[in-house]
Amino acid sequence: MNIYSQILFLTAGIDFILATIFFISSQKQKSNSFFSFFVVFAGLWALWIGLFLNEVDITKSLPIANAYYLSAAGIGVSFLLFAKNFLSKKTSLLQDFIFLLPFLLLMIAMFVNQNTILNQVYETASGKNVTFNNNNYILFGVFFLLYISHAYYLLIKKMNVASNVLERRQTLLIIYSTIVGFICSSFSNLILPWFGVYSLIWIGPLFGLSMVAVILYAITKHQLFNIKTVATEIFIFILWIAVFIQILLEDNTQKQLQSGALLVFLIFFGVLLIKSVIKEVRQRELLQVLKDALQKSNTDLEDANEQLKGLDKLKTEFLSLASHQLRSPLTAIKGYSSMLIEDSFGKIDEHQKEAVKRIYTSAQGLVSIVEDLLDVTKIEQGGMKYQFLETDIKKLVTDLYNEMLIPAQNKGLKFSLNIDEKENYIMSVDSTKLKQVFLNLVDNSIKYTKEGYVKIMLSKTNNSLHFVVQDSGLGVTAETKKRLFQKFSRGEAGKTNTGGSGLGLYIAQKIVGAHKGTITIESEGEGKGAAFIVEIPYI
Repeated sequence: MNIYSQILFLTAGIDFILATIFFISSQKQKSNSFFSFFVVFAGLWALWIGLFLNEVDITKSLPIANAYYLSAAGIGVSFLLFAKNFLSKKTSLLQDFIFLLPFLLLMIAMFVNQNTILNQVYETASGKNVTFNNNNYILFGVFFLLYISHAYYLLIKKMNVASNVLERRQTLLIIYSTIVGFICSSFSNLILPWFGVYSLIWIGPLFGLSMVAVILYAITKHQLFNIKTVATEIFIFILWIAVFIQILLEDNTQKQLQSGALLVFLIFFGVLLIKSVIKEVRQRELLQVLKDALQKSNTDLEDANEQLKGLDKLKTEFLSLASHQLRSPLTAIKGYSSMLIEDSFGKIDEHQKEAVKRIYTSAQGLVSIVEDLLDVTKIEQGGMKYQFLETDIKKLVTDLYNEMLIPAQNKGLKFSLNIDEKENYIMSVDSTKLKQVFLNLVDNSIKYTKEGYVKIMLSKTNNSLHFVVQDSGLGVTAETKKRLFQKFSRGEAGKTNTGGSGLGLYIAQKIVGAHKGTITIESEGEGKGAAFIVEIPYI
């Protein structure tokens, strides 16, 4: 076997290995399939030329020569189909078949008549040579060049409309590298043989292998399959081939057995290594997908959060505007209702007074809701102002008790006040807002207690003020406790009293928080009463 045949057989083997690896490892896209065919035809071209140069029987050389010319035509067709489908999402099967049809006709013609392109093969001093069927050979050359030219036209067109820089660079790399390969291989295997120089036909397949390598690199850059997996598979396959060739070349049976055992070990080890690499690559790809998805989710959440902040700001501004607009007419309604009740515009009968009193009471309820809404908007906009002054909390709580005594007695409740007289209750607070908190808690207890008692307790423990309102009312479930201090939240007890805004406890918590204190609720469950505990440190 001459050196040129050995080089060509090795080239063909590498081509076939690359085609197999790419077909197995790549995604299932038409462009990948056509590239696999391109590599297979390049391998067949190298194989048939190697067999042609190695064949000693001149009578068998003509069919072999026809085979490598047919393989060369396959290279042109598969390259065109690859260029047509490269980076394309939508392709036409009919167009692919039309491009493939001339090649099929050429194949049929060469099987029917082996002198379609070549007349004969003969020996010369420098090796084998051929004579051509001139007209058909020219047509063959035109066929090959038209297919290659059209492929470059498509690649240039795709490069100009590519959606990103990476795709343009990949396409440009394919164009430049394959132009050099096609020009050199066409010169050595198409033009020189026409002038009788046939001794350099072994060079063409080497340029074919270089084109395969460059296209493979460009496609790999496009992430159609993982280069680490391919590199591992190529390394393992080369080891197997090297050991297998060593077995064939060994004359000693013992050494052949040793090399055979080594080959078995390498096959076993290689399969495990390839599987391990493939598993690692898939895990990395999965992690990358998860990372990208997480980043996208975080971005979406950030966008959604910004939108929610904007909506919350608009809501707050709307509530503030609406509350201010409601306050003036409600004040007028209350004022005129009070004047009608007091007969300021003339005497009215008791039935009419009852109706006016209901108007006054409803207006007062709306005023309370408006005040709550204004307080909420001030809190959320950071506009709630506090005026901390030295205040006697004992007097504040006593006045509150006296104010709420009549409403409690009207419901038949036992209403009591328990203050530890030994302690000093002078502390720096915003008395108006703190009274608002205490009043809200006491009012809630009276509202939601049908019978039994409401107790107010004031004490000082561990240098902190303790204000407690305990009742025997409807109680609070564990689930309700979790959301009772949220905006617009109402417990199960709220179903029995639909008045109010559901903002009182939320505002109370914020006010107590501004005093560096806490507000908590204790209850053994629904129907077992509740105790609200306010704790404010002396500062």
